[in-house]
Amino acid sequence: MRPPVKRDKIANELKARILGGILPPGGRIPAEQELARRWNVARDTLRDALRILEEESLIERIPGKGTFVRAEKKKTENVITFLLPCADILADRIGYRTSLITREMLCGAMIEGSKRKLRIETVAVSPTNRNDDIDWHALSHLEESAKVIVFTLWYRPLFSFLAERKCRVALITTGSENRRAAQHGLTGDWIHLHENVSAVMRTADAFLRSEYGCERTCAVLQNYAGETPEGFDLFPDAPCPGLLFFTQTEHDRKYREQMNALYKRFRFDGLFLQTPCLHAFDYSRSLNANLGLPERVRILTYCETPYNTRLPVRIPALNFNFRELGAAAVRLLKTSGENTPDYVIEPFIDFFR
Repeated sequence: MRPPVKRDKIANELKARILGGILPPGGRIPAEQELARRWNVARDTLRDALRILEEESLIERIPGKGTFVRAEKKKTENVITFLLPCADILADRIGYRTSLITREMLCGAMIEGSKRKLRIETVAVSPTNRNDDIDWHALSHLEESAKVIVFTLWYRPLFSFLAERKCRVALITTGSENRRAAQHGLTGDWIHLHENVSAVMRTADAFLRSEYGCERTCAVLQNYAGETPEGFDLFPDAPCPGLLFFTQTEHDRKYREQMNALYKRFRFDGLFLQTPCLHAFDYSRSLNANLGLPERVRILTYCETPYNTRLPVRIPALNFNFRELGAAAVRLLKTSGENTPDYVIEPFIDFFR
């Protein structure tokens, strides 16, 4: 009997490692160059061996990502996948506001999923919370029938992957992301859930003028750069745009200086503020004192539960029902057909009472 050629020998050895669990499901196969060197064969011979395993559905190749041991495909008919940037997003370590919103949406999705007898799975797509460091094999089970919830455009490096896999995607965006998402070619067939930007501006401005009697209103919002002011007298860029280039102490000092300079220049008496953006925050003082603004300036914040609920005098915030947003994503993924719905959520004023 002819001895097996090198190609068959390599294929059989790799197959034995896969079936024996040495190379686990979802695990990455070493690079072709490394394997060719290990067996002292040409790259073409190695590729022929890998092709045999691919035809036997033991491995799969993800273009640009690598070769992986094929994991057993999960049934996705009654499963909705909620993508997380990393596991720590649920533990307040990444940024309290983002963690809070994510938890609220996930909670809403799980409650709605339970009503519809659906399983909501969470997948952390990066071990380091970086969208240039994606754990691709964690996503390898997503096929054409998969239904996926994506929050924010942070996940853009995944968009082509989800489109190639023909996943059904519910994309949730906020602020200026709404406009950019609409322009992105890959998201045209996806469900899009977002807030009513015009209503955000109108509601905030009307509240400051009617509730507090403000005569000159100002909006400082990073998430709404380039949006229409919708009634605000002033719509300047957010103070301290070079946040990442300062030390914490430098940033806090510069932020207060720029907020104070903004006030001295325009003398506004109503402020719609996205976030205080201060590292050293004194919760025994008012928000105005922390920002270096006179107490006469009335402030409305944007979704800032972490600050508002711990202040001695609670500040109202313009907020959204993020739990309902997560529930709506599940409903639309389960019920929508060929059409691509556009779901808009309205804001409300939260007094944290």
